[in-house]
Amino acid sequence: MPRYLSFVVLGFFLFDPWPEIPAFSSTGPETHFSITRDSLKQFARDRDIAVDPLCGDMLRQFAVISDSEDNAEDFTLHCDNDRITDCAYRLDELKHQSVHATNRFSSLRRMGMALHLIQDFYSHSNWVESAGFTMFLAPLEAFTWLPIPANIQTGFYPEYVSHPDVQKACFLFPVEQWGLRFEGATHGCMNKDSERQFRGITVVPGSPGITYHRLAAEYAKLHSVQFLHEMARANPWFKSCFLPPYFGGAECSGGILNK
Repeated sequence: MPRYLSFVVLGFFLFDPWPEIPAFSSTGPETHFSITRDSLKQFARDRDIAVDPLCGDMLRQFAVISDSEDNAEDFTLHCDNDRITDCAYRLDELKHQSVHATNRFSSLRRMGMALHLIQDFYSHSNWVESAGFTMFLAPLEAFTWLPIPANIQTGFYPEYVSHPDVQKACFLFPVEQWGLRFEGATHGCMNKDSERQFRGITVVPGSPGITYHRLAAEYAKLHSVQFLHEMARANPWFKSCFLPPYFGGAECSGGILNK
């Protein structure tokens, strides 16, 4: 990117009049709704089943409750503040709570929050910038004991924890080096929640016009499907949501998840 254009883009995002978006947002084009919907549809196709439409819609709704006022500041639910190990422990906790819940509602609520956490990791970290188009998923659950790669980080939230000079330098960090660690990088600099964010709208070098937002969403979908398969093996409440394929097959029963 030419230097003069870098400063134009930097100014556009530093003085952005739009409100800050903490996670895969409603502006998208990929959102927690769409990522969860597509993941459920792929999961259903993989198993040649239908998913009870009520279960599907509950999971889709629960995938956004981590952005509610009560949960928005809990960095472990969003993999923020370069505390990936804490994020991994929280994911393990949500999985355990989901499997051992006393009712379907509680179980699916924890599953939805786990899906949100998984999806946020790819939007809020530089895993996608490092892994590129390999589609190699992060062993996120294993980061409770597995050392995190030295270059992988997530951004700090809120932004004021980093000095303004550091924030500016992060925006000017060469795109070819985004897979490397930048000390003090903030959420606002690193996140790919939508194509209205700096990194989100940036086209992946060497790609045919694919933005980092789109690539992060594809990683999020793959990992979400992996998680759903794990829950299908371990979670009796999620299993109770399965229907024969003639109830809707891969489209998750009557198309409720197509919206």
